[in-house]
Amino acid sequence: MLIQTTRIQYLTAAITIAVLFTGSHTVQAQDYARNSDWDVTLGAGVAYGPTYEGSNDYTVTPLPYINIRYKDRIGLGKNGLTADILKNDESKIGIGLTYDMGRDEDGDTLFGSDDDTLDGMGDIDGAVGLKAYAAHDFVPVTVSGSITQYVGDDNDGLLVDAKLSKRFPLSRQLSLTASLGTTWADDDYMSTFFGVDTGQAARSQFSQYNAESGFKDISVGINAMYLLNKNWFIMGGGKVKQLLNDAADSPVSQDDTNFSLISSIGYKF
Repeated sequence: MLIQTTRIQYLTAAITIAVLFTGSHTVQAQDYARNSDWDVTLGAGVAYGPTYEGSNDYTVTPLPYINIRYKDRIGLGKNGLTADILKNDESKIGIGLTYDMGRDEDGDTLFGSDDDTLDGMGDIDGAVGLKAYAAHDFVPVTVSGSITQYVGDDNDGLLVDAKLSKRFPLSRQLSLTASLGTTWADDDYMSTFFGVDTGQAARSQFSQYNAESGFKDISVGINAMYLLNKNWFIMGGGKVKQLLNDAADSPVSQDDTNFSLISSIGYKF
């Protein structure tokens, strides 16, 4: 998901997240011979998406691409810091730390924004998330899921994600990944991002609204990777997300359907 970030939060993002957001975006292990215990891929890209989840205003955002693996067990990338506890050729179970960058009421982004929709709602500070995840490769799809508990002052919500994905190797150089996912959120998360309390209603353009737990969204995505040579690659993709239930009914959600586009170039060391 692409959300509003301050300039300071961009520095945090450069350390903690990778640029792509759906499907399988890492360089496939079979494409390159591993020369050491370390597997490091770095790059940069640009994304186009809503200024916050449910916004009808869009912005361009530069983002890093980071994917670091140690002994194919410990990783730092788009899913944060992860550690595979159990792993074989078909399955993995692990734990990790992730980070939600929150939301700014004034629409502050790296390039600036004139989106004042959330004026009076107050900022939502970033929050660390404690995650447990699992995945299994079936034929012909991969089924994966995660549970994330955030522990921030503003965001202490719980998210449960589930996804189906399939990689299509069209050639040695080109592959596509398609995905279908959904997210369930608890009361705390929904009230933080989609609810409007009495104070917010008095300060903003929105009426008071109580957002309760339930399935928050469903999304579909498609991504492409093209290997330029044994080190360089380019990637691009898009995702459409449909908000559901109380998230869609919230007055904060100006558009129930959001889309995101992204492209990047990377180098595998």
